[in-house]
Amino acid sequence: MDAPTPSRVLVATPGSGVAIVAHAAASGFGLAVGAGEGVASGGVRVVVLDPFEPSLGSVPPGATLVLRNPVVWVTALARRGWVRDAEDAARALQGWRTLARLWVALPVGVGDGLSPACFDELRLEPIRLLEPLWRRWGLEPSPLALDRAIRYRERWYHRDLSRRTRWVRRDRPLSERRLRGASWGAVHELLEEDWVAALAARYEWPTEPRRYGVRG
Repeated sequence: MDAPTPSRVLVATPGSGVAIVAHAAASGFGLAVGAGEGVASGGVRVVVLDPFEPSLGSVPPGATLVLRNPVVWVTALARRGWVRDAEDAARALQGWRTLARLWVALPVGVGDGLSPACFDELRLEPIRLLEPLWRRWGLEPSPLALDRAIRYRERWYHRDLSRRTRWVRRDRPLSERRLRGASWGAVHELLEEDWVAALAARYEWPTEPRRYGVRG
């Protein structure tokens, strides 16, 4: 009797880049990607969480939780209409903080528990993200699979070149300049928390405002 197909599920909030991770990882082996229960057998399923009040209570066994740079993430939420003002941004950043604290405590490995992955690894060292993910899915990593995944990533980055983090009201003091609803002061306060700063260093998240288009 054939062994059952391992759970190939990615879990994240909107704006986390989870769809990019799913398609890049799936392209290595020609797998289908879908949401909910409609994905083809053996394919990759994406489960989307509420960005303001993320709950992992209904996450299936063996899933992988995807995290992303919170500054880029809150911008992506604004672009999608989730964040419209400072109150929305504050709630979203608190939701990211809640999810990220759970994320940092997760073990990496094969098993039935939840496992972590960072979207930014797809840019830095794709193999560090993809190899444990593929092994978790019961797939054997190979140079060909990695090449296919990187090709997908490069196509996505080429399409995304015109999209930039946009800041407004440059006449305001630096701490009050806004990122589609989120002030630099609010996101910088999060980045300065010790445990977030450690993530920023590990995944090369910029912490200077100019790296996000803000000038003093």
